[in-house]
Amino acid sequence: MAHRPGTPSPSPADRSALRFELADPELRPEALAMLLTGRRDAGEPAVRPFLAFAQEHDLDLDALWVAWDARRMAAATLIIPGVGKTAMLFLSPVASSGRVTVCGQLIAHALAPLSPQETCLVQSLIEQGQSLQQKAVEAGGFRLLADLAYMHRSGRRLDPPPAVCLDDQPLTPVTWSEADRPLFVQAIETSYQDTQDCPGLLGLRDIHDILAGHRATGRFDPADWRVWRAPDGRPAAVMLLAESTGTPGVELVYLGVSPHARGKGLAKTLMRLALDRTARHGHGDLFLAVDDQNQPALRLYRGLGFKTSTRKTALIYTPV
Repeated sequence: MAHRPGTPSPSPADRSALRFELADPELRPEALAMLLTGRRDAGEPAVRPFLAFAQEHDLDLDALWVAWDARRMAAATLIIPGVGKTAMLFLSPVASSGRVTVCGQLIAHALAPLSPQETCLVQSLIEQGQSLQQKAVEAGGFRLLADLAYMHRSGRRLDPPPAVCLDDQPLTPVTWSEADRPLFVQAIETSYQDTQDCPGLLGLRDIHDILAGHRATGRFDPADWRVWRAPDGRPAAVMLLAESTGTPGVELVYLGVSPHARGKGLAKTLMRLALDRTARHGHGDLFLAVDDQNQPALRLYRGLGFKTSTRKTALIYTPV
């Protein structure tokens, strides 16, 4: 580690001990290079576009931590706060089994200051097959949530769009408004009953924090958030869509069907509506992520022509 003017020279103990520190502005380029590539190189080409992306999307990079092994930067981790009392953790590449413990200790050190009043859930997404990366994140206190399949297919215009019915009775669509927030809350919470999609998330956050997180996904348009209500007034299904801010397309933010309306083809009808919306607005593909254990959803999506583009392992940590 280069000695910076105005700071005390490291003692012999400092040079031989594992230690952790927040990356100050001067160290940040090197720390980000370590995070992105596993190499400490302030001139790393990947750093500049990452900083530009962070600035464009107003990402907070203050919780960027590094681990020093003697005088060598050994690892870096970054916790980015999100909406709805969530955060995302990123970890530098783990190149050898000998680095798993160091990275785990670094993660645990970075998580320690988090307050459960401000952050209820921290997530980390890892490309499937990166076993050392997963072991390091788990060593830091995370637990496995699910293996996720990321799927997509092009939009498909339907003339006319399919009618949304249940037992041959038309359902009433309700578009998002603050006045109808209680209906959306009821629809989402009802759809959580016996869910097969990431059940490990249930009960970890307040429903209004969950709604805030959904609203921050993509470009929010109230017209793309709908609940379908049965003639008796009960919510039958809810679907939240958003125009993607990355790859041109539409994201399926959330799709849930109430227990009393399941097994009757309603989810398929709503997915056809989502594909129609995607095509009508000229936004390319419809994107979604689904728990690999959610076999009914996988059968539905595959039957509609969705293809898997990548798979990731989701891990979570809940501050206490």
